[in-house]
Amino acid sequence: MLHENEISGGIPRHIGNMSSLLTLNLSVNHLVVQIPFEIGYLTHLVTLDFSYNNLSCSIPSNIGDLTKLATLYLDANQLFGHIPRELGHLVNLKDLGLSRNTFSGFIPINLFNSTKLTIIYLWGNRLSGQIPRELGQLVNLEELELNTNTLSCSIPITIGNLTKLTRLFLFQNQLSGQIPQVLGYMMSLKELALYENTLSGHIPRNLCNLTKLTILLLWGNRFSGHIPLELGLPCELRKLGSYFKHTLRFYPNHHRQSDKTQYIKLLSQRTFGANSTRIGYLVNLENLYLNINKLSGSIPNNLGSLTELTKLVLAQNQLSGSIS
Repeated sequence: MLHENEISGGIPRHIGNMSSLLTLNLSVNHLVVQIPFEIGYLTHLVTLDFSYNNLSCSIPSNIGDLTKLATLYLDANQLFGHIPRELGHLVNLKDLGLSRNTFSGFIPINLFNSTKLTIIYLWGNRLSGQIPRELGQLVNLEELELNTNTLSCSIPITIGNLTKLTRLFLFQNQLSGQIPQVLGYMMSLKELALYENTLSGHIPRNLCNLTKLTILLLWGNRFSGHIPLELGLPCELRKLGSYFKHTLRFYPNHHRQSDKTQYIKLLSQRTFGANSTRIGYLVNLENLYLNINKLSGSIPNNLGSLTELTKLVLAQNQLSGSIS
């Protein structure tokens, strides 16, 4: 393991001669050029981590020969091309990190043959097309981050099969349709981020079944109807509609952190229905943003019960009546 050094230059081709190697970790260095084809000769590898370098190439197709691989992290490079379908040959793969590159094209269906996967990070690429319904085969998945791509179509209902999922990040895509009701039955879910898509319809009330939910991010969509503010009642919700201003992630195990803003941006910047007096139940709110919507009626009196509130923004709505 040579991670977190100042190593520069290319990865030598003769690395393929180290045929008994189990772990190859060169992350957080200054490696450039390409991943050599000879990497496919290391058939005993269990962990391969080239994340946080300056590699600029496509992933060699013979990566699929590393059938013992359990951990593959290539995050934060300049990798391009399609995600190779040969990744589906990695039947022992548990952790896959390809985030912060420039991969394009569709998410390969073959990827979902790796049914031992617990973590998939594909965020921050240029992936397009739909989220394959075959995603539902990954019943061991715990964290799924597909955000900040150009994925379209609806969220597949097969996502409901992922009962071990604790984190689902699909924000900043072009997803449409409604939030599937099956999300309300994913009882392990702690973090759900769907903001900045074109999702529409009503926000499912059964999201309140998610008793472990701590973060819910839905703003910047096209939802209509009433805001189901009872979401905050049965859940452990601490950030309702909040968003990440900046996120810095170091994969796999080291330095994992995120810089989260303190704003609690409540479903703002799109269309919602009537106001609700239940807002007074959200006693832990610190910052409440309901601006740029179509809220109507008077400002509820029980806003005064939000004793922790430091910021209240109700601008650009259709509110009426007096301020009490």
